Amino acid sequence: MFHAFSKPALEVLSGDGLHENPNTTEDLFRLMVRLVQRCSPEFLAWESLNVDQLLSMAVRSIPGTNIDAKTLALRFLVEAFGYAHKTNVSFVICPIPIDLPIYQSILTY
Repeated sequence: MFHAFSKPALEVLSGDGLHENPNTTEDLFRLMVRLVQRCSPEFLAWESLNVDQLLSMAVRSIPGTNIDAKTLALRFLVEAFGYAHKTNVSFVICPIPIDLPIYQSILTY
């Protein structure tokens, strides 16, 4: 399901589309949160998944005006970094070092 939805959604959400399409942003992050919660190893290790792009998109969506999209983007970051922190595979799963203070504050949220 993610594979079918993600490619067109990521195309729509590129550039300014992230803030112009809050419902699509919300749907994409809701799906990603569920996937990280229910099948983290398979989802985050999926070869065709660009974790860098998804993390960047989540961070870029936070200053948006849609509270639901913003909340789900933050939830995705919390779940993804939380999983990486618990399993000690942060550099494989999340290419961003999670020992930075900002990520530690997210993990203790």
